[in-house]
Amino acid sequence: MKLKGTNLFNERAVGQVSLARPDKIINLTIRALPLGFEELVLQRLPPPRPPKKFMMKEGKVLRDERGVPYQELDVENPAFRKAVTHISFLQMIAMVHEALKGDPEVSWETIEPKDDAGAGWQAFYEGILGEMRAQNLSTGDIKKIVNKVMQLSGVREEDITEARERFLSGGESDLEVP
Repeated sequence: MKLKGTNLFNERAVGQVSLARPDKIINLTIRALPLGFEELVLQRLPPPRPPKKFMMKEGKVLRDERGVPYQELDVENPAFRKAVTHISFLQMIAMVHEALKGDPEVSWETIEPKDDAGAGWQAFYEGILGEMRAQNLSTGDIKKIVNKVMQLSGVREEDITEARERFLSGGESDLEVP
């Protein structure tokens, strides 16, 4: 894509984030996320699927005319909610990692998997999280980076809230009729 015959979009938006430490200020260069990054992260770190449970009414399992029990997604299941929280956190770490690729001073010891999908990506982002913890990054530091990335990438807080609510509701009908 060109604008008036010139390619003006060679680079993504760049910004700075300063993290205060007792004896110094650490300045990080942050890049906006590339178009399609959200889909890539979902491919690498797919959200967990909620378990199913039988639909109940007055203590009895609801059944269709053939006697087959109706099922629904159990989005309130504690293990599912814990898995959602963990994957959501790793997705945020993936966003921070991508944004920090714009800083030539930042490097990582954890090695990226070769493919774009697969179980290796969760382990990779767990490793990145471990490196961030080893460097004593705080929740506030991560939030500051995320806020700058969202600003540079044109993502609004309302978009994130809406996506989270859609995800937690199952994204589609909760009813599964056999």
